[in-house]
This record gives sequence, C-alpha cells and structure tokens, in this order.
Amino acid sequence: MPFSHEKLAHLKSGIAKKLSSSSISDWERDFLLGMQTRLDQYGQRTKLTDKQYATLMRLVPKSSGKDNVVHISARSKPRQAKPDRRQIRSKGIYRPRLKKKLRGYLMLVVLGVALTGILASERSSSSWSSSSGRGSETYQNSISTRDIRVIDGDTVKISGESRSIRLVGFNTPETKSARCSRERELGYQASRRLTELLSSASEIEFRRVRCACKPGTEGTRACNFGRLCGRLYVDGQDVGSKLISEELAVRYICGATSCPPRPGNWCG
Repeated sequence: MPFSHEKLAHLKSGIAKKLSSSSISDWERDFLLGMQTRLDQYGQRTKLTDKQYATLMRLVPKSSGKDNVVHISARSKPRQAKPDRRQIRSKGIYRPRLKKKLRGYLMLVVLGVALTGILASERSSSSWSSSSGRGSETYQNSISTRDIRVIDGDTVKISGESRSIRLVGFNTPETKSARCSRERELGYQASRRLTELLSSASEIEFRRVRCACKPGTEGTRACNFGRLCGRLYVDGQDVGSKLISEELAVRYICGATSCPPRPGNWCG
C-alpha cells in the first residue's frame, strides 16, 4: 500500500499531534511510536497490514485529500483481439510481443528482489543491535539487571550503549538540579523504586526509540543533553507507567522533533 507524499506528511503530522495529547493511552502511544518509526524508515514504501492501517486511521484525523493508493486491476484494460497469424508473419508482431514479455518477467524479478530486501530489513530491525546508532530505527532486546545502572528515576546506563538512555513517556523529580528538598527526596525515591523494579523483575526488555529532536542532532548536546532515548519494560509493563501509578512520576509526551516544558510541581 504505497502512500503519496501528501498522505505520508499528513500521517506523520497526525501522529505527532496525537502523541502530544494528554488523553492518549499507553497502548495507543506504543502503537503510534511504532508507526512513526516505520514511516520514518520506509517513507512512501511503508507497508501496513489492513488492521494496522485501520487502527492508524482511527487514531489519526482523516485527511481531506485522497490517499493516492494505487490499485491495479487485471481487467482495467479492454481485452484486445488476437492478431491473425498472417499478420504476425507479415508485420513482425511476434518480436515486439516477446520483448514485452521479457520486460514483464524482468520487472517481476526486480520486484521480488526488492520485496526480499524489505522483509529482511524488517526482520533485522525486530532485534536490538548496540553497535547501531541510527535514531530512526527501533531496537529491542531482553537484558538482565547487571546490564543496567540506574542514574535517576528516568535515566539509565545500559551495557553496550555509548551514551546514557533517557526513558521516554514520563518525567521524575530531579535530584542534582532539584528546586527544593522535597523534590530531591522524591527524586531519590523514584531512583530507588526503579532499582527495585529492575532487581525483582523476571524479565526486562529494553527498546531503543528515536528521540524527539531535530534530524541529525541525536547523540549530540543539542539533543537531549547528548543522551539516547528508549523504554524499559519489567515483566511486560513500562516502568514509567508503574512509577506514574505510584505518584513518583508524571506523564511526559513529546512531539516528533521537540518536547514541551517538563511537567511536575514537586515543591507545591
């Protein structure tokens, strides 16, 4: 299902707008972040299942224009009568037909090779590779507690990553730059609680996601203080959702290339 340039731009804009909404649920956020990553990676060549496309169109406001999706019908052209064999011999029709068939076979081979490459790329992107730093892709992997060092409630250092990881989707109180003693104490509580969640988990999953920064700045001081971005799941649950439910964090949703001011009045 190839997308037009206008439809692709509309979907990206709609996803960013939906992610910035305060009423978005956890599964909607995860789904839209996955769609955002896929659209950034494959662009107009993005392939979605019917279910994925229907869910995306339900979450993102509909465009006023057409999707410009190409549908090819085998009966879109009127059937032409076969030329007489005498015409084939006299007018040399056979050779052009042969060339047309060869071009058709060659096109099928090219499409098959391209489809194989796309499927291989999707399979490789489903597993995390710590040697890659491309922020437009998502990597995930099951890791152990010894691979993680907690810096504060929403920042960790993971073995194999060159930079620390800012966990996205939530914000915890500060410790080093706290505005009051109450915020500092809550920040320490959030850090301790995150450490407890990781140490008691049966399974820990880390997922790298693209930071909400301008293109080309991820990994530099101009983007998130040089940190990379990701999510941590303990026994299938996002640690951010757990800290929010215990009032040790607040929900914090960024747009496609920027973030709003950090929420949380910890000194009030």
